[in-house]
Amino acid sequence: MTVSFLELLFLIVAAFLSSVWTSIIGVGGGPLLISAMLGIIPAAAIIPVHGLVSLAGNVSRISLSMRDIVRPIFWPFLAGAAVGALVGTQVVVQFPPEFLPLTLGAFILVTTWLPLSRLGSIVTLGKTVRYSVLGLVQTFLSLFVGAVGPLASPFLLKDDLSKDQFVITNASFAATFHTLKALVFVVAGFSATTFVVEIVSMIVAVTLGSLVGTKLRGVVSKTIFRKMLMIVLTALSLRMIYFGLVWLW
Repeated sequence: MTVSFLELLFLIVAAFLSSVWTSIIGVGGGPLLISAMLGIIPAAAIIPVHGLVSLAGNVSRISLSMRDIVRPIFWPFLAGAAVGALVGTQVVVQFPPEFLPLTLGAFILVTTWLPLSRLGSIVTLGKTVRYSVLGLVQTFLSLFVGAVGPLASPFLLKDDLSKDQFVITNASFAATFHTLKALVFVVAGFSATTFVVEIVSMIVAVTLGSLVGTKLRGVVSKTIFRKMLMIVLTALSLRMIYFGLVWLW
């Protein structure tokens, strides 16, 4: 184990809460978890470790409600994601880890406050092309940013899905690019054995979080949780930007 007991406990709690949130709303838990990992997990390992944990969380959510995946938009996404992974394989090993905190912090800050739902009205491409492009871009960016789940929101909102369809289809997207991302990092030489205790502990936490969040999806007020999440994400992203600037300096 590379962290202290208290740090491991913090990661477990963060993983559980992020999974509960994502199971209720469909997005937002990824940035919360990846922000919590900064300063505990080494910068160069944050993206692959987060990817493995998030993969488990999304698979657990899908297994609880697989019928809600909207398959006509999932298959084009999968095709685009495969292309994004192939392209990313060529450049991921060249990305300096020192830039990760600043990149992650800026991305989370923008996606937290940018009204993504308004972008849905300007997405005019055909559905097949639209989701193929989304799969390519999301998978490619996930290799460097990690928490790219919010990017799918304007696409899914445009198609006016039900709440369950939104959550589970988004989970299927995330499971896809996290799986491909894991393969890319294996090819790049990343070994998960160094962080096996942290990864397994957080996987258990996100699985339990999926169970709890699924039960609460129709009960908990989205408005209150969304406001709280925006405050937390803003504070965490500013912290990440600060660390990134300090490291670059």
